Amino acid sequence: MLDEIRRERAIELYAEGFRFDDLKRWGIAETTLKASVTGEVVGDATYTTSFRNGTGAATSLYNPTVYVWGEEAVPTAAGTLKAVVIDSKTNRNFSKKHYLWPIPQKQIDLNGSLKQNPNY
Repeated sequence: MLDEIRRERAIELYAEGFRFDDLKRWGIAETTLKASVTGEVVGDATYTTSFRNGTGAATSLYNPTVYVWGEEAVPTAAGTLKAVVIDSKTNRNFSKKHYLWPIPQKQIDLNGSLKQNPNY
C-alpha cells in the first residue's frame, strides 16, 4: 500500500517540487536517486513497439547509437523490457550525508554545543 501511495504522490505532484523532500522523508532517497533514469520502452524480441519489429530488430524510428548509455531492463506491466537509458546510474550519486545540510562553521563557532552533521 505504501508503494502505491508513493507512486500516486509522485504522479499527482509531478513538477511541483515535493518529490525530493518526499524521498528524503521516506528514507529512500539514496536508492531512488542512484538508479538510472530511463525513458521510452523500446522492447525486445518478444515485445513489438514502434521502435522494434516482431523479430526484435530496431526499426528506422529507433537508432540505439544516439543514446550514449544504451538500454537497460526495466519492470513494466508486460514484464521486464528494455528501455532507453537517459542518464546512467554511474553519473548519479546520493548518500546518507545528503539528507542533512552542513551547519555553517560560523554558527558552530557562535554556539559551542552545536556539532556538525555527520560526514561534513
